[in-house]
Amino acid sequence: AGSRGAAVFGGDGAVVFGRGNNLRIVSTADVGSKEQSAAKKNVPGNEVKAWKAHDGVVLSIDWCPALDGRIVSGGEDRRYKVWDGHGQILFISPARDHAITAVRWSPTGQHFAAGSFDSVWLCARDGWTNGSNDTGVGSAVSLAWARDGSSVAGCGGKPPFVFTGAVVDVEHLWDDIVVSRCGVTKLCEVTIHTFRNERSALDTVDDGVSTYTLKTGTERVSRLSWRHGILLVVSPKQICLHKSGAWQTPVATVDVSDCVVFIDQSRTGFAFVTATSDVVHVYTYDGQKVCDLRSDGLFPQSLDENVFSKSPDCVTFVDRSAGGDSMTCVDLSHSSSNGKQSGDGSGYKIPHSAKIQAVKLNQVGDASSGFRILAFLDSNKDLWLKRVEFAGTAAGGGHASSCVKIKSMVDCFAWSEKCDALVAVSRSQIVAWRCPVVFFTDNDLVGLTTTSKDLVGHGVGNAQTKGMLTITRFDGARVTVQNDDGARVTTSLCANSAFFPQLHNHAVGEKGTAKQWDKAIRLCRFAKDSTLWATLATHAMNVNELETAEIAYAALEQIEKVRFLQTVRKLEREPVRAAQLALFKHQVHEAERILVHGGFLFRAIEMHLRLFDWDKALQLALEHRTHVDTVLHFRNEYLEKSTEGGTGGARREDKPAFIAARREVEVSATQVLLKIAQERTREASHGNSDAAKPTRKADAEKSAKSLSSKTEKARASSRKT
Repeated sequence: AGSRGAAVFGGDGAVVFGRGNNLRIVSTADVGSKEQSAAKKNVPGNEVKAWKAHDGVVLSIDWCPALDGRIVSGGEDRRYKVWDGHGQILFISPARDHAITAVRWSPTGQHFAAGSFDSVWLCARDGWTNGSNDTGVGSAVSLAWARDGSSVAGCGGKPPFVFTGAVVDVEHLWDDIVVSRCGVTKLCEVTIHTFRNERSALDTVDDGVSTYTLKTGTERVSRLSWRHGILLVVSPKQICLHKSGAWQTPVATVDVSDCVVFIDQSRTGFAFVTATSDVVHVYTYDGQKVCDLRSDGLFPQSLDENVFSKSPDCVTFVDRSAGGDSMTCVDLSHSSSNGKQSGDGSGYKIPHSAKIQAVKLNQVGDASSGFRILAFLDSNKDLWLKRVEFAGTAAGGGHASSCVKIKSMVDCFAWSEKCDALVAVSRSQIVAWRCPVVFFTDNDLVGLTTTSKDLVGHGVGNAQTKGMLTITRFDGARVTVQNDDGARVTTSLCANSAFFPQLHNHAVGEKGTAKQWDKAIRLCRFAKDSTLWATLATHAMNVNELETAEIAYAALEQIEKVRFLQTVRKLEREPVRAAQLALFKHQVHEAERILVHGGFLFRAIEMHLRLFDWDKALQLALEHRTHVDTVLHFRNEYLEKSTEGGTGGARREDKPAFIAARREVEVSATQVLLKIAQERTREASHGNSDAAKPTRKADAEKSAKSLSSKTEKARASSRKT
């Protein structure tokens, strides 16, 4: 790998090699007997791919260790090029002075090095150049990276034959603070640039930017991670945790046995992997160990930010054991001491129909709702959302909630740093979903809570980018997009973009504070923006804040929903009210669970009857041995009113379960109406059918006669119509 010859990609067992000016990808189907090869070639994805890569002979190839399988190649045409796993060109470098003789990806997959005569270039994974140096060793014959990706070495054809270099000045931006390692002569120091008015006495102010130099002693800084107000300074022996504004002394330290090759942060903790470890270590920012994650589909040595995501409550990663077409979620609050997935529901798989390229969990959403939102991108460039629910919560039984496709032809996506918002780049257009939970709360508001902006004419998004746009930052109000040449453009999506992070803080609670719905309402009334009102309505319905939701829907002139909420607020029984709100959000299984656990079994059966889910209604009635005749009665009425195609007569029963139930249960319309009236009386008096006392027979018969009279009038009106 990284020289003339082949590079093996372990994920699919495929090999890429150069022949002349062409590149060729061959799967393991070409290895073995002819019968085995013929059988494997018939499997989709095992086809041989070949294409013209360079105008000259291909001199060096390397395959990215990350899951997306990018390929970098160098040739005699003095260019290096970046390809995806399907042979599509992603980046073409300018022509250099000499042929590109060596290329090599870093272990992290975030950079690669390209070597030529007396020169070496450090390039980002998208292809653009971070910097270059004169090696003085002639043509680079081979390149190699340190295990943590902090330095690169190479050899050439003339004395001194070997050169080494360190990766420095890689910026980490979060919350208007930029952190980077100092130059080659100061590998034990970290530079912190603050673009805010907050400065300390130790800062050096230059042109309105405060700068602070953090000295780590004698330990070389191998990696930095800066997110959520916590700076992680990684050295070969330990990880030091520094809090924003108090840089001098670390708040905690974590000892490591080897160099750290991967690290990921959330609001409450971080996860990391060492070079010799087969587990993912999870810690809090206090330095306390949470667990060690182990799984058959988790390959710690090949993790990157696209295939692993940590939130304050759970962890999600791409399951490699299934070929990359499924994800595994682990609830950290219910994981065992060693993080091993058990049968208690703390770890469960999410299958998908295509390979997963990137997964990301929202970080600053409202965890009181009992779920997180997982956004993932598949190989078809479709962006999906999935509710990741926590085991042991009220919503914990909803692991089977379906995925929602929200956008096609997506190049990249990112969650906001400060609010629960999602942004994506699609076909040179940037799209933002101000409150993605709307897909699981009220689909009618999806259009109102979505904003988009065309990037063409802003310095990015031209025809030559070929999908190489990346999102480097999204704070909820502004988004920064980076082009394939490294140029960055920051833009806002609409005139009122600055209000959305404030609205989120009022609706969700900022840094542990209580929700402030009155302030959120005043903010929307001040801005007079329908997108803000729709976002507020979504936040309110997500946590069942009915009064605020009613005001927001009224501002949107959705009167039918205002009347529905007014009706729900008048309901006296909490289980009935919660079930109605779950039905509003299209959560039928959750509504059934609430009604059954609350003792309103008949309402649960009636709900499925109104939804024409006959099988589920009969299953529920048989399971609890009640109201079987009620289900059969309404099924008979449905069949009588339905006409069979071509004959004009009533439809015949075609469900085996109903045919079998009819043989065992006698159906009487009078008895069914009497039972329904009794259920209504019980709910009105006590609200719990199990704890309610028997009502008087005379009142029940009177209610049954009234209900029967209304039914006959409805039938007569229907026949007349």
